[in-house]
Amino acid sequence: MDTVYNYMREYGNHVGEYGIGYNESIDDAIEQLQLAFEDLKASEEHGKQLLADLTVAGVTALADSSVNIRVVIKTHAGRPVGCRSCLQPPSETAL
Repeated sequence: MDTVYNYMREYGNHVGEYGIGYNESIDDAIEQLQLAFEDLKASEEHGKQLLADLTVAGVTALADSSVNIRVVIKTHAGRPVGCRSCLQPPSETAL
């Protein structure tokens, strides 16, 4: 291999899917994800990487034991992975 091309653009998207129990409120879960995103946005390390507010795509699946909610976070190119690691723990403890 002689040449590697990187076609990364100005932004990237972190797409996260979070499962909640059937007996839980979807609205409450989305509210908790919003709160976790606000904490992420306030973070000195990761807040400056975010380019837009949290987008809730909605319910994506009715799984065997959970309702899956998908969210999208627009970040600078190459930064979605850091976003995932920061949003995951607060949302899991909140849900």
